[in-house]
Amino acid sequence: MSDKPSSKFHELSNELSDFERRKLLQRLSVYNPEKEDYLTNNNKNQPEQASNIKKKEYIDKVLKSIGFLRKIILMIKSFFRGQKVENIIIEDELNRIKRELNNHYGKYFNFQEQKFTHHFIAKFMPLLVNIKFIMSDFVIFDEDKVHFYDFLAFMIEKTNNLELTNILEETLPENIENKKEFLDKNKYLIERDNRLKKYFSQFESQVSHNLNPQYIKLDLLFKIIFFKYDLLTRNFLISDIGDEVTPINVADFYSVVDVLEKIYRLFTSFNVSYQELFIMDDFFDYFRRFPIEKGNDEIVEIARYQDAILKIFHNIEELQKEIPFTVIFQYLYKNLFYQSKQIVYSSHINDIYRTYKRTILEKLWENRYHELKYQNIMEMIHELMPGFNFNTLEYFNFELKKNLEKYSQKIIEDFYALNLICEFLKKLYLNNLEVYINKILIDGIFKKEQVHSNLSAAYYSLNSMVAKITAFDNKFKTDNVMEKKVTMTLRKVANDPNYKSPLINIVSDINSESQELRKEAEEAIRFITQFCHTLMDLNNPSNIPITNFALLRFTGYSSSYSATEYAINLFQNFYEIYQLVVESFI
Repeated sequence: MSDKPSSKFHELSNELSDFERRKLLQRLSVYNPEKEDYLTNNNKNQPEQASNIKKKEYIDKVLKSIGFLRKIILMIKSFFRGQKVENIIIEDELNRIKRELNNHYGKYFNFQEQKFTHHFIAKFMPLLVNIKFIMSDFVIFDEDKVHFYDFLAFMIEKTNNLELTNILEETLPENIENKKEFLDKNKYLIERDNRLKKYFSQFESQVSHNLNPQYIKLDLLFKIIFFKYDLLTRNFLISDIGDEVTPINVADFYSVVDVLEKIYRLFTSFNVSYQELFIMDDFFDYFRRFPIEKGNDEIVEIARYQDAILKIFHNIEELQKEIPFTVIFQYLYKNLFYQSKQIVYSSHINDIYRTYKRTILEKLWENRYHELKYQNIMEMIHELMPGFNFNTLEYFNFELKKNLEKYSQKIIEDFYALNLICEFLKKLYLNNLEVYINKILIDGIFKKEQVHSNLSAAYYSLNSMVAKITAFDNKFKTDNVMEKKVTMTLRKVANDPNYKSPLINIVSDINSESQELRKEAEEAIRFITQFCHTLMDLNNPSNIPITNFALLRFTGYSSSYSATEYAINLFQNFYEIYQLVVESFI
């Protein structure tokens, strides 16, 4: 399979914000067996009815297998002890188990004091030492499982055939042709959903399911690594895994039995060799190719722990050979029928993959949407005003905007809008549209004076707007009061981030003033545009606000109607772009 999709998706998974990661992990948490409390003590959760049936079957079997004399002895014991025969049988078997433990594994137990000896905990130390060795870097898989899910996605995509790989590449939004219709986000999302639907549909029909057992075993390995072993060691008076185990490191049976049972349940559910878990080689290969980056440019070199992981496999195997866990639990829980219950995964690796992959793809498409939208907006701007690049203002420029936002952590809200308005007024309005509005105000006979007054106010507002915006821009000219204030405050904040409040106030004042200018220009343009539309309401002549509109003459136009159509076209094109800029760039 090509590395292109995996590399792209891996890169994006590292760019997820903290909020996006938490949201993704929350969505994936439904597939974690932890929600079923998988480490709840196994013995305490066994159904009482099932246990009673096993007990009855066992008692019946014992009674059938012993002779008449043995039965008489049991009845006599029962009489003098005041216990039922079946309880005597169970007690005798537990005593036999105790003798077996004492005879074959006596160094691990002090039955007189009801304690595990230091020899017992010493058997765990090689495992705990190896886990401690890898934990500083491996903990990242516990703190942020996105890296783990990213690897699972990589593994699944390695098994994709060529056709499915090509369909996956088609889900990358960089491969779609940009269209102006994608300014409508709904149409863009329909395109996205169609491509994702095609991929996941093919994925369901072609994907191999043999990775699921491998995923479960690898996840169990992580659960073994991240288990809180201090729940065990602290009862043995061990505070540091590196400390030497001595005869004082003992623990009461019943202070640690439940913790031991949880560990054993993980062991028996895992129960696989390194060679059988072939996914491990791919795991280390993956993190050689895509190392995990932490803060301060630190690289987590997961692959260097391959030998330690191999030792952990060996440690788990040796522990189960050396320590008779099942017999221990039978004795301590007084349950002859104890069996470790396997941890059940109700989810499938494919469920996790679909959820993870969809989240990453949706993020990719969201990022790409903003890129395409920006491209489309800039194309529309250049069709209307060639060469414009939001650099009309000389002093209130990109560099100042970047520094103010960087150190205040607040957005300069109307930077793009003011540049756009100023450019439009300079290049199009004052050169083409101003004379048209002026002609109407001077020569037009208005039916209502209020309409004339409102149009005049909008006209003078636009005519003076360039000067107002320029005055605002000049405040940031070198040696002006505002420029000195901003420069001094930026310098102080750069040296002392706690001095941010004055800068935030400055940004708030800038936003307030720029917003006032933007809204004034917006209202004037909107009113003039609406006025021009009323002039063209030929189906309702009574709505036309000027009685002599048809008689007005405009230089360069065959009629008042063609001049008005031109004005409406310019105003509408600008206003459409303006709304997109305000919506997208603030």
